[in-house]
Amino acid sequence: METAAGEVVPLGGRAETGDDFLSHVWAAVSRSALRMIFEEAEVAGFEPDGRLAAVWLWTLGARVLAPNGGGEEEDDEDEALDDEEPSARPRPAGLVLPYDTARKLAQPLGADLAVIGRRPGAAFQVKGETARMLPVLERRRFLLGGSPRGQPRGVPLGDGMPRTAPRRRAVQQSLFGGEEEPDGLGSVQPAATTLDRVHQAMLLFAEERGEALRRLLVDDGVGGDRRFWTLANALSALYPGTSPEKRWVDGLLARRRMLSL
Repeated sequence: METAAGEVVPLGGRAETGDDFLSHVWAAVSRSALRMIFEEAEVAGFEPDGRLAAVWLWTLGARVLAPNGGGEEEDDEDEALDDEEPSARPRPAGLVLPYDTARKLAQPLGADLAVIGRRPGAAFQVKGETARMLPVLERRRFLLGGSPRGQPRGVPLGDGMPRTAPRRRAVQQSLFGGEEEPDGLGSVQPAATTLDRVHQAMLLFAEERGEALRRLLVDDGVGGDRRFWTLANALSALYPGTSPEKRWVDGLLARRRMLSL
């Protein structure tokens, strides 16, 4: 294989640089996927974690993993392995890739997994030879703070995620109907990146915190950012149809129409 400059790249790669045939393949895949997901003009405005999240989901075909990290089609096989190896440790929930593959996927997108994974509350996590994109609910404490107000919509009981009981509070009618926190309560500080802000809004929708969602989108101006809705639309197309994330982001997009944003 040759680079664009005519330099020969050995199939086995160069140990000192990590430059190998598969690195170039993944670079081509990443850039091609990004062009398919977003228009060229839209890509430049996204932070690395947003670009990586979209391409990560695209690469895996948005294959949802069970709480033990296995895909739906792998359940029977994993159960058989568990019978044979009862001491094997369960794999983490989320969308998982081998670290080396994830690194090669991320680099052409300007995303350094080693840096992104160290950021507090990061959407990606690296442990040993495995990298994963965390379920949105697992990021809740970082994105919203405190404890969930009851069971988020679209999340079945027994999915392995921590739960807290709903707490009683004074209520009022929200813009979208139903109960909501009184004025002055429930506001959320917009997060640093577009991906984080989309995940914040998804979680607010999931917890039926309509007034807090309105404040984030309207009062704080998050809903006035075109990148926010571009990424939300992309995630809607990429998340598995059976996942809670798909329902939450679709609910968020419906709120956009109600708020005329």
